[in-house]
Amino acid sequence: MRIVPGPYQTRAHHWLILHGRYVCVARKPRCEVCKIADLCPSRELFLGA
Repeated sequence: MRIVPGPYQTRAHHWLILHGRYVCVARKPRCEVCKIADLCPSRELFLGA
């Protein structure tokens, strides 16, 4: 709730679900195209950064 601005809070959970479905997939996450990769603690595991 701190991070998501007020006007977007009602839709943010849908966006996170879609993000998990199409970008951050379990078997092969697409970290190279992820818009929030800088916030992800698992990014280093998949990108080798």
